[in-house]
Amino acid sequence: MDQRTWFPKQIIADQVFSKDDLESMWNAIDWADVRESVFRQQCDIARAALEGDGAGISRLQDELVNSDDAKALAVWEVVHRKSRATPGVDGVVWETPAQRMSAALHLNNEGYESLPLLRFFIPKESGKLRPIGIPTMHDRAMQMLYNFALQPVAETWGDPHSFGYRLFRSAKDACAAIRSFLAGEQGDDIWVLDADITGCFDNIRHDWLLKHIPVSRDYLRQVLKSGYIHESRYFRTSRGIPQGGIISPVLANMTLDGLEPRLMKAFSRPVDTTDDRQAAGAGLRYVRYADDFVVLSSARGVLEEAWDEINAFLKPRGLTLSDEKTRIVSVRHGFTFLHWRFRKEGSDIPVRPSDGSVHHMRQILKELFGSRPFSNPDELIQQFNPLLRGYAFYHRDVEAGELFRSLDECIREKILALLSCWFPNESRESLEGRFFSCGEGGLPVFNTTTQSLYLLTETPLRMHQGLEPNLNAFLDRDRLMHREEQGDPLDRAVYRERIKSREEGRKYGVPEYW
Repeated sequence: MDQRTWFPKQIIADQVFSKDDLESMWNAIDWADVRESVFRQQCDIARAALEGDGAGISRLQDELVNSDDAKALAVWEVVHRKSRATPGVDGVVWETPAQRMSAALHLNNEGYESLPLLRFFIPKESGKLRPIGIPTMHDRAMQMLYNFALQPVAETWGDPHSFGYRLFRSAKDACAAIRSFLAGEQGDDIWVLDADITGCFDNIRHDWLLKHIPVSRDYLRQVLKSGYIHESRYFRTSRGIPQGGIISPVLANMTLDGLEPRLMKAFSRPVDTTDDRQAAGAGLRYVRYADDFVVLSSARGVLEEAWDEINAFLKPRGLTLSDEKTRIVSVRHGFTFLHWRFRKEGSDIPVRPSDGSVHHMRQILKELFGSRPFSNPDELIQQFNPLLRGYAFYHRDVEAGELFRSLDECIREKILALLSCWFPNESRESLEGRFFSCGEGGLPVFNTTTQSLYLLTETPLRMHQGLEPNLNAFLDRDRLMHREEQGDPLDRAVYRERIKSREEGRKYGVPEYW
């Protein structure tokens, strides 16, 4: 720890163009053309990665990070994130088109020095605190720029069954991969290694990253060694990647990529006799979402060996499995992953929202009705619909019908209690007749003259179709886009709400997964 106080240098204003010139330049940018130009460059990088052309990757990355289109798009992405009004240690935010254009013109790596992160802590579900680092706007844009260059490599080299922070992939794809494996295995005697990496983001070794991540070493060193400011004091960083950094999810994914093929190579050996199953390990499935992963097998002994193999893979990276939280359990007893509870019961594979997910949703409802961030029925509906649609969207592919009915009943009772406070002179029967009508399924729906509250029970349930694991987000974009466009009105509504919340700089009603 450095005991000195950090005094960041002031950013010098652009002296080349007038503010009017800069504003006109920014407003004249054709963003569709810019995105297509950057995408074409990313496709070239993905092809080089597919061919294993290291020199080609480096050359094409340099061309991308030095292109005007990529620089402008990096700034655009930063100023359209919900953190756009949050400054780093320099106190600077880019509010006007002129400031954004000036930032794009200055976005290069000549003499670039990353400023320290501004650190604060947010509570985790466990009650502990998670450290979050806020880079300066300029550093965020630089991370986005290099993220454009690194992501095609990460997507091309990524493990087939890695689904977290990947383009066109989701937690639902991870769920479908697990269900597919369980459905294909005979009998109930299936085991799962439920893995937990100790402090993944905080402990990745810098020397391993600098040696193995195919991106500018000088730039990567700046990101890793920038340190952070907490309570006006500067702290150095000797390991780990910044939680909250734009490029951090890609770095974390690439750190763990390679584990799936290593396990498949180690344990996919021929099985000659029944006794050999315990040592050979027929039927293995690895599924990862960010740093959370499970390994499934029909033989417990295989998973015990896999535990050691995983630790051997993680050790050079500075990581290890938690002995306290990592466990091997029978699928007959069930396990929780990505806020779903999986069990195998004969030929049936019931998957339901986890107890933690249900508790979390009920707590949100309790807090909303307690704090009342609305003053009338219309505002209540506007506040709740994104939350309810998001929750229904996430859990619609599993056995959630009973939970949805329970939550609808809970919400109805709380709304009636609230209406009694708003309209104390009306009876419960009068309020029910005034604000509730019969829905498609015969259940009461809360509505006003202009809108209706989303009813979880009327959510069309369906089975999510799993992703072909070898599709490339850049080279197979048309096929993946076609898959995305097959969604129903609920899919489109959730997508629109997420885009709107991002553009307005506010937090969406539900996290990426529950």
